[in-house]
Amino acid sequence: MLKLQLLGSPQISLNNELVDLRSAKAKALLYYLALNRRAHSRLAMAGLLWPDRTDAEARANLRQAVHQIHQHIPRCLATTRDTLQLNPGLDVFVDALRFAEEIQMALGKPDDAEIQERLRRTISLYQGDFLSGVFVDGAEEFEDWALSKREHLHGLAFESLRRLTQAALAHERV
Repeated sequence: MLKLQLLGSPQISLNNELVDLRSAKAKALLYYLALNRRAHSRLAMAGLLWPDRTDAEARANLRQAVHQIHQHIPRCLATTRDTLQLNPGLDVFVDALRFAEEIQMALGKPDDAEIQERLRRTISLYQGDFLSGVFVDGAEEFEDWALSKREHLHGLAFESLRRLTQAALAHERV
């Protein structure tokens, strides 16, 4: 199982062993593909991470990043000549995805003991800001995407804590 901890200081593990992708851009590519589970054009991914390079240079850099991911996490990516994506058949856990799905589901339901327990359990996944400490030099579009995700997930955490606090205060008044 591939596990990506993206809330707080990012960690990648495969079958409970830490994976160290040396390249910040290879990590960024993996993080982006893990959160955006669909096929992406190679040209778009090259432009996302190497916007200041020529198309040929950016594509060459992308090939190196893909190769590094394949070396450390076999069968992680599904690739074609023109596209790449996280392998849909791969067993993957991404804390940020689970957190967002569970919190959004819980916040969309009326408050009861089961929902409060689900919120308490799920909020424990929030170990810090999304991709805390990650900066991908020269990739402004990636940085904008990460900031947007960070703000969205932070908002979900805040709303969850607000709702749990209100429930605790209401319970004390009874």
